[in-house]
Amino acid sequence: MLEPYFGVKVSEQLQNLLLLYIVSAQPLITAENNKDQQATDAAAIALYKSSDDIADFLASINPYWNKSQWQLFI
Repeated sequence: MLEPYFGVKVSEQLQNLLLLYIVSAQPLITAENNKDQQATDAAAIALYKSSDDIADFLASINPYWNKSQWQLFI
């Protein structure tokens, strides 16, 4: 949906970042189900990193979008 506005490259980059976010959630769910606090903490950190990467990317493609505002939504 972003292709008409930002082009193929940006759209694919966002798609990859969103896929990584979804993939990063799976270990968190598994760790929670296994009641493994150490793995849960590590997976949560990875998920936060992924959301920060998305916020960085979104802020970089539009000068009117602020990273800190995106972090509130992601």
